[in-house]
Amino acid sequence: MSNKYIFIIAFLTLSTFSFGQSFCLSFSNPQVTDGGTIFQFDINIQRNGSAFNLGSSNLVFNFNIAGLSTPMLVSHTLPLANYSLPTVTNPLTGRASFNIVLNNDNNGILVNTSATLLGRVKFNILNPTLMSDMNWLYTGTTIQTVVFNDVFPSNSQLFATNNMNTCLQPLQSPLPLRLLSFSSSVAGKAVELTWKTTDERDVSHFDVQRSLDGINFKSIGDVQADNNRTSAQYSYLDEDVVSGQKYYYRLNLVDMDGKQEYSNITSEMIPLQNKHFRVFPNPIAKNMLINVISEVEITSTFKLYDAKNTLIIEKTFNNQLQVDTQGLLSGVYFYTIENGGNVDHGKIVIVE
Repeated sequence: MSNKYIFIIAFLTLSTFSFGQSFCLSFSNPQVTDGGTIFQFDINIQRNGSAFNLGSSNLVFNFNIAGLSTPMLVSHTLPLANYSLPTVTNPLTGRASFNIVLNNDNNGILVNTSATLLGRVKFNILNPTLMSDMNWLYTGTTIQTVVFNDVFPSNSQLFATNNMNTCLQPLQSPLPLRLLSFSSSVAGKAVELTWKTTDERDVSHFDVQRSLDGINFKSIGDVQADNNRTSAQYSYLDEDVVSGQKYYYRLNLVDMDGKQEYSNITSEMIPLQNKHFRVFPNPIAKNMLINVISEVEITSTFKLYDAKNTLIIEKTFNNQLQVDTQGLLSGVYFYTIENGGNVDHGKIVIVE
C-alpha cells in the first residue's frame, strides 16, 4: 500500500539518562465500527528490562489526515485514583498524542513483561481506501524518551534507544473492506439480516453470529464474500427463532489470511401474536384452577382484575401456570399476559 500512517516517538528533555531499563510500545486490535465510520485500536506498553511504574507520558504518533480525522479516547485502563483522566489530543496537523498524567509520585501502575493495555483510541474515517499498516518509527540516533516514572532521583527515568526498533510493534490494517451498514428486521416469522460493503479485497466470508444476551455469541451460518471493489449487498434469513424472544446478531468478517473483525451488534424480536396463550377452562367453577399455557417457554406475567379494574392476582411464569380461584366471587374477570412489549388480553367467567 502506498499510503502509510507514520508514528514517531515524542522527544522529552531530561538531564540524567538510565540505560538499564527499556520498554516496548505496540498497537493492537484494529476495528472498523459504526457502519464503517469509525476506526479504533489499542495502545499497549511492556517492559524489556527492569520493572517500573508508569508515570506521566505523551505517546505521540502521526496519522494520514486524508484518511482519518479527530482523534478521540474510547476507553482506558489507568486507575483514576493514581492518574488524571487520560486525553487524546491533536497538537499538530496529522499528529495525535495519548497523554498520561500521574497525580503523585511512586504510585503509577506496574508495567509487566507482557503487553499492558493503556487505552483505546478512535478516529473518524474520511477515506477508507487510504487505510494501511501502521508502524512506530524511530528516526534518530540519540536517546528518545517516551515514558518515565515519577520516582526521584531522575535517573530512574526510562528511555528507548535505537536498538528498540524491533519491539516497536506495528499495527496491521483493518480488513480490506468497509462495512457500510449492518441491520436486522422482522420478516414474518423470521429475522432478516442485511449488510452492505465496499472496497472488498481478499475477503473470505462473513460468519453470522447470534446471541440471547448480547455477550455470548454462536455461529449460525456463513455467507461467502463477493470481493467486489465497488459495492456489495448481502442478506441472511434466520428462521430458527421463536416469537417473544429477543435475539442479538453480529458479523465476524474473515479475510483470506484468517484475520477477523466484528461488526456492530443489532437486535430483533418477533412480536407475540394474539392467541399465543391458552387460558382454560372458561367459564370456570369457583375454587378451581385456571390453567395458562404458553406456546413457547418465555418469562411472562399473568394479571387478573375484577370488574372494577382492581388487580387481585399477579404471577410470573415461563410456559405454564395454574391460578387458584379459591375465595373469588362469581362474576366476570379480566386478565392480561405480558412479556417484553407484548400483551395478551382476555376475560374469564367464574360461575357457582
